[in-house]
Amino acid sequence: MNKEFKMVLGKRKSLVELVALVYRLLMKLRHNQERDEFINMDSFPGAVTHLVDLEIQASSIFKHDVFKWIVREIKKGSFITLKQGAECHEDGSCVYKVSVYKQPEFDHTVVYHPEKETDSAEDPIMVCSYRMFQYRGVPCRHMFTVMKNEHIFELHKSLIVKRWTKDARTVCEIPYSDQSMPREALEVSRKEKEKAEKSNENDERNTDPRPSVATPAKRSCGYCKQSGHNTQTCDVRKEKEKAEKTNENVTGTSNDPPPSVVTLAKKTIHCSACKGAGHTHCRCPKKTKKGDASPTSEE
Repeated sequence: MNKEFKMVLGKRKSLVELVALVYRLLMKLRHNQERDEFINMDSFPGAVTHLVDLEIQASSIFKHDVFKWIVREIKKGSFITLKQGAECHEDGSCVYKVSVYKQPEFDHTVVYHPEKETDSAEDPIMVCSYRMFQYRGVPCRHMFTVMKNEHIFELHKSLIVKRWTKDARTVCEIPYSDQSMPREALEVSRKEKEKAEKSNENDERNTDPRPSVATPAKRSCGYCKQSGHNTQTCDVRKEKEKAEKTNENVTGTSNDPPPSVVTLAKKTIHCSACKGAGHTHCRCPKKTKKGDASPTSEE
C-alpha cells in the first residue's frame, strides 16, 4: 500500500488529478481485499503435493497467501533427506538431523516433543534450527520432513498461528479466573469508588446543568453611568443639550456665514485695450477695424 501511494505522489500532478488517482488506488486496494477474502473463504484448492492430508487441512485453516507458502515448503521438503535417525532423550524429545539432497553440508536440526501438552505457538511441539516458524509463523520444509517420518497427518495446534488463519478477525475470548479478589483490593476499590462519587457530587453542585433563571442585569447609561435607562433616553444629556442651544440663541452665535460673504459688491469693468471703464475690449469705441493700424496714444 505504501509503495502504491509513493508512486502516485511522485507523479507531480495537480490537486484534482491527485485526488482522482488516490481514489482509484483506494478502490483498487478494496477490490484486492474483497478478492482475497472471497478466495480465502469460498475457494478450496486441490491437493498437488505428496502430503495430501496436511495440505487439505492447511487449505481449510490458513489464508490463501499463507497456504501458498505451506505448499511451497511441502514441495521443497521432497529434496530434504534424513542425515541421522532420531535421537531420543530422557525428557521424551526426539532430535532429527536433516540435510539437502546433493548438498549434505547444509544441515539443520529439528527437535520434536511428542508428549508435550501445549497449544501455544510460542512454545510449539516442534522446533527447527532453520527458524522459519519463529519468523514467519509457517512450518518449514524440515519440519514437514519430520512429520512425514513420524506419520503425522494433522498439524498440531501449537504449529498454527492465529493471525494467519481465516478466522483471524474474530474476537478472542479471554478467560478470567473465578477466584475472588483479596480483601485488601476490595477495600481499596471501595474507597476509590466513594471518592469518585463525592467528587462527582461536588462537580454537579458547582456546575448546575439547569438553565439559569436569575433576573437579568439592569441596563446602565453610557453618559451619566446610572442604571434604568440608556444614552438615548438620558434626561441629563437632554437637559445639557437644551441649555447649550439656549446659550447659542442668547449670544447670537450661529453657523450661518456673514452677509458680506453672501452679497459681494459690484465690480467695475475695465477695457483691456484702452484701459477705460464701463466697457470691454470687444465694445471699445477706439478699437480699429480689421486691417487698420492700431490706435496710438496721440489719437
